[in-house]
Amino acid sequence: MTTQKHRLLEIDALRGISAAAVVIYHYTHRFGELYGHSFQVPDWLHYGGAGVSLFFMISGFVIYWTISNCKYPLDFVWSRFSRLYPTYWLAVLLTFAMVHWVGLPGREVNNLQFLANLSMLQGFLNIKHVDGVYWTLCLELSLYFWVLLIFTIGQLNRIEFWLMPWMLAAYAWEKYGMLENPSVFLQNLLMIQHIGTFAVGILFYKIHAGQAQWSTYVALLMALVLAQVRLTQTDALIIFGLALTLWLGISGRGRWLTVKPLVRLGAISYPLYLLHQNMGYMVMRAGYKAGLPAAVNIALALIMAIFLAELMHRFVETPSKDFLVKFYKGSAKCRHWAQTLSLGRALRH
Repeated sequence: MTTQKHRLLEIDALRGISAAAVVIYHYTHRFGELYGHSFQVPDWLHYGGAGVSLFFMISGFVIYWTISNCKYPLDFVWSRFSRLYPTYWLAVLLTFAMVHWVGLPGREVNNLQFLANLSMLQGFLNIKHVDGVYWTLCLELSLYFWVLLIFTIGQLNRIEFWLMPWMLAAYAWEKYGMLENPSVFLQNLLMIQHIGTFAVGILFYKIHAGQAQWSTYVALLMALVLAQVRLTQTDALIIFGLALTLWLGISGRGRWLTVKPLVRLGAISYPLYLLHQNMGYMVMRAGYKAGLPAAVNIALALIMAIFLAELMHRFVETPSKDFLVKFYKGSAKCRHWAQTLSLGRALRH
């Protein structure tokens, strides 16, 4: 199994910015909607939720980069499993336990829902998430599935010709109601509302890696134009701005991003994203009950989330990923299965 080469610190920094935007959105605007703050939350803070769109662009970039460096499909599957699941399992367990113990109105789940969440597939089955932020993980898994399928049938270098009709179909689905009341499963699997955002990251990687063809630029233009016509003017400008920011980061014009705090925030962004919402809400609700001012409550929630994310990154995320990758590389049985299951290799030859 090969790994990514020449890590881009700008990507880590942009992950950090994305995570910070989402956390601030949840601790201000979203908490105010759910439980109420002691101050009037400015309306513009809801735009922090756009950090998820930047996450999706970065995912498209990184996932295409990752699979481009894989020899066999199982290489990719194992790399994603080792990256996502150990950290996710602990986050699910901690969040479920704390919500069950402390209580958080409207956010509790039962034992069966908790067990379903361990699969990371609950969103496809319309089962309640242990933490609301997990909705994006279903879309990430869908991206992995489709990219892996395209890789397996030997079409990775022609991914633009899959993305263009996909984006058009998704737009038509939304605009003209091609399928009335689509199931949650289909919406997540086909990434109807977000395929264009993922596509921007994929196409940027091809340009960055010198693999772009005329179709790459056509598909990128299509993704940006469709964002303009299907979103409000403000949201469309935000998507364009996020795409421009990502491009500056990967094209060498974003060295100013690589300050240590942002890069470190990016390094812990996955556990921070998984842990911050419900855990932070419980901290803020406890603070309000104790009579603390809003600024202190938000600060305490931030400190708690960053502290837990740092601990999880150091003692769970990094060690588990390193162990699983080392095990895979050193296992003759894994190499045998990787070659045996490599349908793509057979098709390409």
